[in-house]
Amino acid sequence: MTAATAGLSPAQDPAALDPIDVKAPLQAPGERSLTAAAMDNPLTLSVAEAVKSLPGVTAVHRGANAAEPVIRGLGWERVQTQLGCLPLYGACPSRMDPPASYVSAHALQSVSVVKALPSVTLGPGGTGGRVIMDPAVQRGPDAEPGMEGTAAFTWDDGRDGYSASVKAEGGDENLDIRAEAGTADLDDYESADGKTVPAGLEEYTGSLSLGWDPVEGQRVYGSVLYKREENVDFPSLPMDIRESTAWMALGGYRILPAEGSVERMELSLGLADIDHLMDNADKPNRGIMEAETPSTAKSYAGKAEADWRISEQSVLTIGTDAERMERDATRTRRMVASGMTFRDHIWPDVTRDIVGAFAEWKQDAGDSITLRIGGRVDYAQSEAAGADDLIAVGMGSPPAPILDQYARFNGENAAVDEVDETLFSGNVLVEWAASERVRYYAGAGRVSRYPAVTEQFFAFAPAPGGYLVGNPALDPETKLEAAVGTVMTHEKGSIDISLFAAQVDDYIYQTSVARMDVNGDGAPDNIRSFRNVDAELYGAEAEGKLLLGEGWSVPASLAFVAGRNTTDGRDLPEIPPLSGEIALRFDADSETRPWWCEAGMRFAARQDKIDETFPEDETGAFEVYHLRAGVEIVRGLELEVGVENLLDEEYNEHLTREALLASGDLAPGDEVPQPGRYVYATAKVMF
Repeated sequence: MTAATAGLSPAQDPAALDPIDVKAPLQAPGERSLTAAAMDNPLTLSVAEAVKSLPGVTAVHRGANAAEPVIRGLGWERVQTQLGCLPLYGACPSRMDPPASYVSAHALQSVSVVKALPSVTLGPGGTGGRVIMDPAVQRGPDAEPGMEGTAAFTWDDGRDGYSASVKAEGGDENLDIRAEAGTADLDDYESADGKTVPAGLEEYTGSLSLGWDPVEGQRVYGSVLYKREENVDFPSLPMDIRESTAWMALGGYRILPAEGSVERMELSLGLADIDHLMDNADKPNRGIMEAETPSTAKSYAGKAEADWRISEQSVLTIGTDAERMERDATRTRRMVASGMTFRDHIWPDVTRDIVGAFAEWKQDAGDSITLRIGGRVDYAQSEAAGADDLIAVGMGSPPAPILDQYARFNGENAAVDEVDETLFSGNVLVEWAASERVRYYAGAGRVSRYPAVTEQFFAFAPAPGGYLVGNPALDPETKLEAAVGTVMTHEKGSIDISLFAAQVDDYIYQTSVARMDVNGDGAPDNIRSFRNVDAELYGAEAEGKLLLGEGWSVPASLAFVAGRNTTDGRDLPEIPPLSGEIALRFDADSETRPWWCEAGMRFAARQDKIDETFPEDETGAFEVYHLRAGVEIVRGLELEVGVENLLDEEYNEHLTREALLASGDLAPGDEVPQPGRYVYATAKVMF
């Protein structure tokens, strides 16, 4: 556990999350929300790190602070990351920059994680779920005019570094405003056995959100977000981030008519522009080859929708949305001994356009049953405008068009630079409130995902496990899913239990397709690409809180998922093991000096259900303990301290990828361990 997830104030207790804000009372199975209060902890550097606190959500790590969310065993671009209506995409071909890591947790009104049966109004794709970030600012109707703010500073002893943030929010009766800025400077860490793990990071964030009511029933809103990273270490990849800059903007106009059957009309627009530069300046092969890759990712989106009141019990939401994504990356390699230089267009000027339409009907069938039925259709088209560029594959091999490499490793039908497809998604969800304290829900649906442009058009480049090349002949991925669950509350606590299963047709699977000597060292290298297979997943999650009285409580959670490649008869890769958390917590309800303390444990079982061809290794079980406490010293000044990995256990997370090259005290192929015992302290000032 890193410092980014170490501290939890009472408002951030995952077992006491606020209900998600949706347009109807129905909450989809596995849907959770973190409000602005839950995200407003300076230990949480990005949304990607924050969502890991939810059961069923884990993350692939290629670097200490680059968490790529995995929801119920499905990751990669199966997890759709959105800033309002705007889909976000990383700019790194090696996935150094999961899009959720570009957004500061302090810049948002709320974050929703949808694990299953997403509303069709949210957009296309997302076979693995969604992370939806809302940067809009809207204070309550009783908010007083004026401004208030928070400044926080955190020292992380394990990383010998700090993070700091400042946020101000306020306005008047017609105008709302929120501004945020932050910075972090963290260093390498040591595992319990004293292994040094490269983990350097420098980052700077800023955001501004405005909301204005020109007249009653109308709302104009907009946000601008910024993040810059420098000198970020990635022991699991052949390069590190030298610098990366992201600008994101979102705006919209909402009308709530006072009369008529149309209850809401809304138009929203967004854009993101990310510049990324990685190189091998700090890698051990720098003396042989100097390499760098500048890359870019741009996305644009628009959405128009309306809510139509059909009857007192039913509402129909209809709308249309569109998005465009552009990616480009060129790797330059200079051989030091010979001076020869090679340029490889590994993202050959790729674009993807998706246009969709949707309709969703919500019906109150009596006092206790709510029904939601929705469907959408999307037309998607992608293109690699630079696919005719030349690229060299193998020492001494003459350069050949990128299109030839697609065909060479995937067959002649892959020699195309433009692909299109029509996709269909939909689901039905029913909720039954059996009593004021017991709720049941069940649903089933289909969601389709168009292949990512990396899966389709990646030209040829080194990657963990060998070399990687795209496959334009891939079919879209379709997930058929079902989920059931119950939420029960009692004066002594609450519990939320969910069961789920999914059949994924044409699952896009990364696998070995050839072996050849690419780098000229005399040994065959592994060539990887993508294939369609069928897969199945199933699992369960439980989350609850037991109230012991007098301020004492026991929050706990448990999550399990299993995945199988049914085409090849082996386990799916990157499936997290059974894991859970439990803590004993005390909150002192004192008007003069409130305080809290917590002793807790997080565990993961051994994971031996692996795909050795991915490749991945088995990982052992572990238990990690922590102690945390917080106190309001004087009004407006809070202090939090904690000890993580209390027993100084040497362990590694199953989804943390292995070291690729020698770095720190790691040898190639080593598992990357987590930090040993460390202390952190946070001071927060409210003004």
